[in-house]
Amino acid sequence: SSLLLTKTLAKSVRSSLLLTKTLAKNVRSSLPLTKTLAKSVRSSLLLTKTLAKNVRSSLPLTKTLAKSIRSYLLLTKTLAKSVRSSLMPLTKTLAKKEKSTDCDSALIPLL
Repeated sequence: SSLLLTKTLAKSVRSSLLLTKTLAKNVRSSLPLTKTLAKSVRSSLLLTKTLAKNVRSSLPLTKTLAKSIRSYLLLTKTLAKSVRSSLMPLTKTLAKKEKSTDCDSALIPLL
């Protein structure tokens, strides 16, 4: 009975050694892939840092652009208001001359 247990134990040890060798072989074969993966992760981090730096440096330009767009819109509104206020008296005068109350038809000769 003791001999049988010893044989079973020896068989288990051999199986365990075989599994350990297979595991070691798999670990060795996966090392290049792991190194490549680590290199890719480092490159990705560097690109992410560069992107973050570029985004941070472009923020002032974006703010300036937004401010310029707001100023342009304000100028456009002011210009539209000015054009309306200067055309209305002229339109009314033309409408009287045309004996028409339709301001749009009186504007056509201006265009």
